[in-house]
Amino acid sequence: MRLTRREALVAGGGALVVPGALAATAAADQSGQTVIASVSAALTLELTAVEAYDFFLASGVLTGRTRAPLRRCRDQDLAHVHRLRVTIERLGGIPPHAPDPSTIPSLTDATSESAALDFATALEEQTIGAYMATLRLIFRRPLVRIVGSVMASDAQQLVVLRQLAGTPPVPSPFEQGSPP
Repeated sequence: MRLTRREALVAGGGALVVPGALAATAAADQSGQTVIASVSAALTLELTAVEAYDFFLASGVLTGRTRAPLRRCRDQDLAHVHRLRVTIERLGGIPPHAPDPSTIPSLTDATSESAALDFATALEEQTIGAYMATLRLIFRRPLVRIVGSVMASDAQQLVVLRQLAGTPPVPSPFEQGSPP
């Protein structure tokens, strides 16, 4: 199967955006610093999710039924981390660092598979809420495309986590997330 250059760019979610275009985009939306701070908050939640998934995968609380899906969620969140770091740098900001797992509230309290799924679900809901807040600040296509595609991926992860937890996968027609 051969892809045209346009199809490859669309499939990549516009990851090959010119760096200067993103900086101009941030300035044209809300204040550039406000946009950078909002994307950084979402990145911090993605970094927290990666640390949480690593903790759960190493802790031995997951069964075979949940291990592979949570590993996929972790791998996708790691890709989100890379994409958001590049975006923040292109906007002229400095990306945040991953939190120390011992400083993540309630992480070590999740000592069962059910608790791990509840923790991951709540964290993904907060991440989606952070993306919703960011989308309210931006209006330019390159940045909307990046934030929207990462948020959509997290919403898909949220459905998987809810299914694994035995809760309704899509409790309402429009996912809003929760406040971070």
